[in-house]
Amino acid sequence: MTNKPKWERLTGSRKVSSNPVNIYSIIVTAHSGKQAKCTLYDGESTGDPQMTTLQTLSGEAKVINFNPPVTTLRGLYIDFTGDVDEVMIHYDLEKE
Repeated sequence: MTNKPKWERLTGSRKVSSNPVNIYSIIVTAHSGKQAKCTLYDGESTGDPQMTTLQTLSGEAKVINFNPPVTTLRGLYIDFTGDVDEVMIHYDLEKE
């Protein structure tokens, strides 16, 4: 059973969840004139397995929709560079 999906805004690298999650969408927005880089980890830190890295063009936003959703096994940590304005993630917890 899954929970109701929600949007969460991140303005700095951090753990999103200690539990497995379903990721539906992610939006990475770069500072004006900069390229943004964002890495997703399956776990609670950068020491956990890396899932993917997203990079934007200069001053642009990158939108990724997952259909079906991507499911983590150990939680979710998002790490990004200082050239990221924000990351918006649409997800729910895999299990209650």
